Amino acid sequence: MIAQENGIMGLVKAKYSVNEKGEISNVKIIQGADPSLDAEVLRVIKTLPPDIALAKTGGKANSNVEFSAYFYLQDDESSQKISNIQSEIVVVAYGENAR
Repeated sequence: MIAQENGIMGLVKAKYSVNEKGEISNVKIIQGADPSLDAEVLRVIKTLPPDIALAKTGGKANSNVEFSAYFYLQDDESSQKISNIQSEIVVVAYGENAR
């Protein structure tokens, strides 16, 4: 991943709409971290299966669904804790120094 190779970390927040069939539309980044991380969040949201998309909204259509992902690189010099991150998912990868 480009972000991992370049040591890029950060929080990405997105919003999207889900209809009653679980189809996703109007996906947009509302807080980006880096174009490569933003693109990955968009890709993941757009490929959510309908049942998963509806599970997040309680089975109902919703035009204001929020999603967040925190991308974190762990290496030997990193002291940042990920336990306090306010995000739905945390993606942890190993940085160059951890290899």
